[in-house]
Amino acid sequence: MMKANQTLMAQILTTPWWVQLLRGVLALSFGFYTINQPALTLMLMVQFLGAFVFIEGLVLVYMAIANKTGETKRAFVALRGVLYVLAGLGVLFSPILSTLITTVVLGTFVGLITIFGGMMEIVAGMRTEKSQKSEWSLILLGVLTVVFGVMIVSAPVASGVALSLFFGVWSLVSGCFLVVNSFRIRSGKKHLDHFVAA
Repeated sequence: MMKANQTLMAQILTTPWWVQLLRGVLALSFGFYTINQPALTLMLMVQFLGAFVFIEGLVLVYMAIANKTGETKRAFVALRGVLYVLAGLGVLFSPILSTLITTVVLGTFVGLITIFGGMMEIVAGMRTEKSQKSEWSLILLGVLTVVFGVMIVSAPVASGVALSLFFGVWSLVSGCFLVVNSFRIRSGKKHLDHFVAA
């Protein structure tokens, strides 16, 4: 296991430095753009999803027409393909409306899942056989999780924008690490030789 980890680390560190630098610059660019335009980034992400669904629908329709799905599934695959194509077109031609609908649906779903998880933590805290401190800490965590879930459900669009901002911050952090790592690879420090030789 350790040998496999060292081999993976060696592969990462021996990647051409300019490839890591390019990845870092792209990540930083995406991060800055997302933080400055979180709503627009969210809309672009939904548009990308719409394009993917549209292409998937075309593939399904082709498979049904070319009879590559079997007789029993042909009509079902064709219907699903048509629905995918229509959904993709709807997203592509109505970007603002589709972004709102997608954000509301996904935000509500995530919020409900979060509330359910918090309630399970509360129940687990009430039924645990551990110390009183452990019980209350678990119950408190469950209550905070439920509150967080309620906040998401009550403002799903804001949650979607916040998620977009999170991706922006994550891209900035990962971009900084990639840029720093690219210069470390270029300088050829001693730890690189250690990993390669291991």
